[in-house]
Amino acid sequence: MNNLRFSIYTLGCKTNQSESDCITNDLTGRGFQIVSLKEKPDFSIINTCSVTSASDSKARQLIRRIKQSNPGGKIIVTGCFVVFNEKFLAENKIDFIIRNEDKYNIPELVYKIFNIDFAGKVHALSKTAPRLSPALPYQNI
Repeated sequence: MNNLRFSIYTLGCKTNQSESDCITNDLTGRGFQIVSLKEKPDFSIINTCSVTSASDSKARQLIRRIKQSNPGGKIIVTGCFVVFNEKFLAENKIDFIIRNEDKYNIPELVYKIFNIDFAGKVHALSKTAPRLSPALPYQNI
């Protein structure tokens, strides 16, 4: 059991909502606790949409709000927005950017980010955790 807390935000279609529900269930099943942004989660997941300029705008606003409200928390952004908005994500120094096809691997990524061993004990942040960002080639986790 670990004591890490997360928040998750979903923009867009029912598919995104379903995927976010699966990720949430996976994480809570592994002992992670879902909390609100006011409770300063260790990390926040933002599952984005990029179908319209309005959805892009909502994603940018949400990302900025989360960064401002919880500067100590890690941010993981996934969804269509990451494909079309690499410059914004780089400029805003997003911690981890996950392609759509890799979003179900987010729980494993979280284990790597926080260097959690199999017993669920949390160690200091690993400096060798994968950094998936627009500045580097995408990596499979």
